[in-house]
Amino acid sequence: MMIKRLIILAVAALALVGCKGHGDDPVKALDVTGEWELTSIVTRSASIGGTPIAVYINFTAEKTFDLYQKIGEGRYTHFKGTYQLSGESLSGTYDNGKTWGSVYTVAIEGDQMTLTTTGGTEADTYRKTTIPQSVKENVY
Repeated sequence: MMIKRLIILAVAALALVGCKGHGDDPVKALDVTGEWELTSIVTRSASIGGTPIAVYINFTAEKTFDLYQKIGEGRYTHFKGTYQLSGESLSGTYDNGKTWGSVYTVAIEGDQMTLTTTGGTEADTYRKTTIPQSVKENVY
């Protein structure tokens, strides 16, 4: 019995040493779960115009999302669907079966997330927040 325990401990110790990098920290997987608010848009398009845009998005651990978007005045439009995060690549599909207009590269630093479109034509910055109940209730 004692020898069996020693062998198990030795194997476990070797596994821990074998998994350690050469002084490098392991790469932390990106986690987009939580509620986010759009804080800025940088685009190379000709013009977004002077129209105010408000966007909130909630990514769940179950790989679903709820997106609340308001362009101009009025109420928010509510979109739902699923998303996939593979490495730094984020894509999604709305409940109606249509895919997002772009695949995004994700960068997260603290409570800030930047989603950059494939080709780098747009970068949307979000901050981690709680979506106000008034937004969830003021939808089409």
